[in-house]
Amino acid sequence: MSTRNRIAGSLIVSLSLLVSISLAESESVAQDDDRKVTSAATVQTLDAKANVQLDTGEFPSARRTYRSILKSLEGEPVEARVAPYLGLARSLIGLREYEEARGIVAAVLDSVPYDEWTAQVKRRAGDIALLTGDFAKAETFLRDALADSVDRAARDTLLIQLAECAFRQERWREAASLFASPVIGDSLLIPFARYRIAASLARDGAVDEALAVLSELADRHEDRWLAVRALQQAFEIQCEHEMWDEALRSGAALLARHRDRVDAGLVLYRMGRCEEERGRRGSATKFYAQILRDHWESEGSMSARDRLEELGQLSIKDRYYAGRISYAAGRHRTAISDFSRYLRRYPNGPHAAEARYWEGRAQFDRRRYRDAEAAFRSLISSSSGPDYGARGLYFLGRTYVRAGKDEDAIASYRRLASRYPTDRLADDGLYWVGRIYEDAGDFADAYEAYAQVSEQFPHGDMAPSALYRRALIAIRDSEWDDAIRVLSGYVRRYPEDGDLPAATYWLGRSHQTKGDTDQAAAAYERVVQDWPRHYYAWLAAGRLDEIERSGSSNPVNETGHAGRDRVRFFSIISPPPIDPARWLSSWVDRGAKRESNRSLPPAGQRAMALAALGLIEAAQEEFEGLDQAANPHQALLAAEAASGAGLDLEAISFARDVLQQAQRGGRHDIPKRLLELLYPASFAELIDDAALENGLDPCLLLAVIREESRFDPEALSRARAMGLMQIIAPTAKKLAKELDVPSFVIDDLYRPAVSIRFGAWYLRGLLEEFGRPELALAAYNAGESRVREWLEKSGTDELDLFVESIPFQETRQYVKRVMGSYHVYQALWGSRFAPQAK
Repeated sequence: MSTRNRIAGSLIVSLSLLVSISLAESESVAQDDDRKVTSAATVQTLDAKANVQLDTGEFPSARRTYRSILKSLEGEPVEARVAPYLGLARSLIGLREYEEARGIVAAVLDSVPYDEWTAQVKRRAGDIALLTGDFAKAETFLRDALADSVDRAARDTLLIQLAECAFRQERWREAASLFASPVIGDSLLIPFARYRIAASLARDGAVDEALAVLSELADRHEDRWLAVRALQQAFEIQCEHEMWDEALRSGAALLARHRDRVDAGLVLYRMGRCEEERGRRGSATKFYAQILRDHWESEGSMSARDRLEELGQLSIKDRYYAGRISYAAGRHRTAISDFSRYLRRYPNGPHAAEARYWEGRAQFDRRRYRDAEAAFRSLISSSSGPDYGARGLYFLGRTYVRAGKDEDAIASYRRLASRYPTDRLADDGLYWVGRIYEDAGDFADAYEAYAQVSEQFPHGDMAPSALYRRALIAIRDSEWDDAIRVLSGYVRRYPEDGDLPAATYWLGRSHQTKGDTDQAAAAYERVVQDWPRHYYAWLAAGRLDEIERSGSSNPVNETGHAGRDRVRFFSIISPPPIDPARWLSSWVDRGAKRESNRSLPPAGQRAMALAALGLIEAAQEEFEGLDQAANPHQALLAAEAASGAGLDLEAISFARDVLQQAQRGGRHDIPKRLLELLYPASFAELIDDAALENGLDPCLLLAVIREESRFDPEALSRARAMGLMQIIAPTAKKLAKELDVPSFVIDDLYRPAVSIRFGAWYLRGLLEEFGRPELALAAYNAGESRVREWLEKSGTDELDLFVESIPFQETRQYVKRVMGSYHVYQALWGSRFAPQAK
């Protein structure tokens, strides 16, 4: 699906979900405390304020302002309310509340004769149509706005918008003409217009003209992203039009100038095809072989492997590389065949150990555990060096676990630790011995295995996890003194480990159980202050409340109250507004000899300008040219621009870059606006409706969507989970029957309204069965039957301890991530939703 569908396709929902929104209904949602104003001057002032709010991305504020304007205009002719209604629709689109925005525009069209619309109103309607991906309708509005407009700047941007409409509707010659219009004078967008001219000319058959434009752009050394795109486009055009010599020169130039910005293997593959077309099969074969050996992770590597085989030029020596490529592509049968053929010819060859190892991995991934066992045994017996011998024993242990042979797995892991004590996997082996025992309920042997990891491999990468698991076993057995001793050692020895928030929380729990409330409170306080967005921060805040209420026996996992410390927790998560730019300046540039660059590179500036014009797909193309920003100022600008364009995936990525740099600098006073970029509330209306219908907290749905898909409606996982809420096809078909949606097809999961409706219904059922969000989320991720099994084996009624005992690391971390995000959403956005849905 296209990028446009990713942003605007979310507007298309089934008729059963459409909500008819009239002008009267839109007016009825105005805030009760909006002050009615009557003077035309005040309305004009508010309108100017709302326009500024739209331009700066303050969509909630803009929505409130437009509703105030509309309330003040009650009783006025409907024509006077057209512009504010369209402004309200634009603010709603910024909030991803697409259906309400579309309903408002439709109601305006039904209520006011089109010939009475002003140029400004037509322009705004055109902008909204662009944002929803309706280029034909947008073109109608924008052409009429252009005819009525006398402002030079407005005409320039209208021409850009109309040119893009023609381009998206594949009217290439017209698009080239509009993009080339001498009226367009915005220097920032001239390079974009030139690039579009070249693309339009090429598709219209004017190849020489297109290449001339691209040649000019490829030499723009100050604008590297544009230069890369132009040279790539020229290369593709030359390949498409059989200009083999020119294509080879362009490919060589790409590799010489921009190897770090292109997929070198894919370029080499296309150059190989050019050589084939020239009749130079030998040169082509060299290109393909180079890809196999040097660029096996490239998108072009599988094609190169297959082409060599088709040409009869895939040598036995290169079968090893071919196997690696096939394995990476998920073609496990082909990989096994490649490795087997290599090993038959070169059983002691330079890559024999690697081939046996990857053959075993391919068999393991195919769940052919007997064959995997044979491959790893062959690797162990034939490997003289520690590297692949250790790997063989490690994966032999994993194979035994999958096959249900726990005793054999333990023996393999212990052999690994004793035979290769200096290998990086030695501590992993002993750690997994502990996990096998722990999962089987043999906690004494598990504790001993974890102790061996800590004692024998104190600097190994699994040492912190082993120490932490020891502490959890001590807690499970109510050995509080031992838990305090082990956790205190953990906190002291591993101050940077990922489990530190959890370990600090459990240290507090251990002290609290022992009656040392001062030590407990200190530990809980650290969790709340240092890791406020973590799952354990909310638990710690609840425990602090419990200590304050001294003597209460009401445990944190059962309480629904918001005591003083949980109120304080919310204040930490959602602090008073701080200007992010000033906040950055207070620490980024402190002590520096000169201020860091506070402007985006040309690609980022174009992305912002195009997003402001409603050209979202074009903006997204430019965002792809931005590396993770070199400094937080640039990253924050990029995050704001991406968010304003509806590109939550990119906005979260850039905002996370700012947050990580702040954390490395020891900053915990994160501005609320940065948190809003990290935790967007997109699709709020759909989420609110689904939550209300199913009796869910909307913030829980937001948290699930954030962690499942990062608000990307077209997300598709390796497990084939689809859409915002990552639902797999069998579950979706079952839900469609339960919800009586007979017309459902699998691709409907890419439609936000469908994904949210199905996901909310499914989550409701899980909550009804399991009662607690943590358990429902575990079932959402791993399945109901597994959670029932884990509950039977857990041996604990304490929810926080059960979460730690979830056997699947993916599910355990998933529950913690979603619950952490859930409480952040409650703090940031909870007041925005209907009280009855909470």
